[in-house]
Amino acid sequence: MTRALVSRAASALVAAASAFACAATPAYRLPIPGIAGDTALVTIIPFELFDGRINVRATVNGDSEWLVLDSGASRTGIDRSWARQVGARLPWAPDSNFALIDTIHVEGLTLRNYVVNLYSTRSVSEAAGRFQAGLLGEDFLRHFTVEIDYGEQVVRLYDRARYWYAGEGVILPFASRDESPVLDVFLQPHAGDWTKAHILLDTGSGHLCLILMTPFVEKHHLATLEPVIEGPLVTGIVGPLHVAVASIAAFRLGGIMVDSVPTGLGRERRSFLASKRIDGVAGSTLFHGGRLILDYARHRAIVDPGAGVGRDCKYEQSGLILTARGADYRNFTVDYVVPHSPAADAGIQARDQILAIDGRPTSRTHASGDTAGARRRRRGSSAPAIAGCRHGERDGQPPAAVLGLATLLRGPGNRRRGFERSARRSSDGAQDFAPGPSKVNPAPISVPITNTTAATVYAVPFDVR
Repeated sequence: MTRALVSRAASALVAAASAFACAATPAYRLPIPGIAGDTALVTIIPFELFDGRINVRATVNGDSEWLVLDSGASRTGIDRSWARQVGARLPWAPDSNFALIDTIHVEGLTLRNYVVNLYSTRSVSEAAGRFQAGLLGEDFLRHFTVEIDYGEQVVRLYDRARYWYAGEGVILPFASRDESPVLDVFLQPHAGDWTKAHILLDTGSGHLCLILMTPFVEKHHLATLEPVIEGPLVTGIVGPLHVAVASIAAFRLGGIMVDSVPTGLGRERRSFLASKRIDGVAGSTLFHGGRLILDYARHRAIVDPGAGVGRDCKYEQSGLILTARGADYRNFTVDYVVPHSPAADAGIQARDQILAIDGRPTSRTHASGDTAGARRRRRGSSAPAIAGCRHGERDGQPPAAVLGLATLLRGPGNRRRGFERSARRSSDGAQDFAPGPSKVNPAPISVPITNTTAATVYAVPFDVR
């Protein structure tokens, strides 16, 4: 079947673009965009969790790449340089921030004559350790009911008009007037009172389960939370962002509670961190192991917690922030070292280079893949060894070290995670909650460190932002 793209935002953009194109070149008229697919009630798309985000395989004008499924982005976008390579059309102006893509294929769906944003993804690619071609935004997602099954690692796109939910998950109405998945949630920054916040469900945000905007942090005096980790810990399209990480006592999403949540605290008034429209974003990592449903037509989100919601909301890291450069993003340089972390105590410094992991040159490694493998090995056996060199040193045997992870900020406890029996279900299926007193206390920093060498370098898993 074929769907015309009739959202107000899309219509306005196409109309404005058409007017501009007609003014510049009267003979040119933009084609009508649309989504074509099979007639099934659901399209199933497998995905890969990379850098904490949902990556789906897409073919753009015949070129296959990974795109991030991003419910926090209003519009689909791709890397500007890659857009030129795949033959994207620029009917407005050569330096326009928009382009026209002939076809985007995602499993059984085809987006035709699709207007996308253009920007440079260099910063996020270097932080992720793999080329980030772009993202599929809300303009695409809202044409479906989107079910993200983290356990099976598939996305199911249902016909939004015929979708019916009959499960036992937590139903959360959208707090925004439009179809953006902004929810009213409750935060407990300290052991005491609860604070209401408008949080955007942002599947394009990885690693941290929760990031709070700078105006919200300042209004509620959250900048004084201790202990705190400072540094360039988060990277966006504009580059590294000034975000501190501290642990809030609890986070409540309808009838789901997560304790001791490492949370990003905005420290700057630029980029999305300066937003006053929302108070923060809940990232994809929050739902790992569970199932998230974005029911745009009915203005609601549904969370089936399963056994995993909140399980990855922890801050176990070596303390290394790496940047991956080069044509294939396999030249790894230490960009930042978190103070008082295992990496800092091993004497690692910014600008040091990673040369090998377990004797395997980094030219043959994959950042996130090796990080995941290191986490698995850490749980079952010893941590792998990393060899590297000090910036400016060219001769001699590269030093090597073995370094495990440390809990820089403790993650969620199991004591109160899950459904609350006191939650009330209203007539429309939404769950009401009036938070009461709590005995949850913020978790202190715990950094158990065992130094195995005083030599310069490296431990895994390293922390690619």
